[in-house]
Amino acid sequence: MRTAFCVDAAAPGDVVYIPRGQLHGAAATSSRSLHVTSGVRLPSGALARAQLESALARLVALLQSDALAAEVEEHRSRAIARSKST
Repeated sequence: MRTAFCVDAAAPGDVVYIPRGQLHGAAATSSRSLHVTSGVRLPSGALARAQLESALARLVALLQSDALAAEVEEHRSRAIARSKST
């Protein structure tokens, strides 16, 4: 069993920075939550911008689709199952 270094609650709309390479996890305490982890390696300014714009467009499309609710529920179910096994 691991000991948590920091346990904190974020409010709706908050952004939390976790340095690269740090293990982390997130769980909703009362309602649906979206936990997005991303890393950016900048090979060049133009390429990085194009990749970021593409990723954001895919994220917006996902957020606007009904698939998001199913995906969130799947992650929630897995998190509950993991918490019961520890």
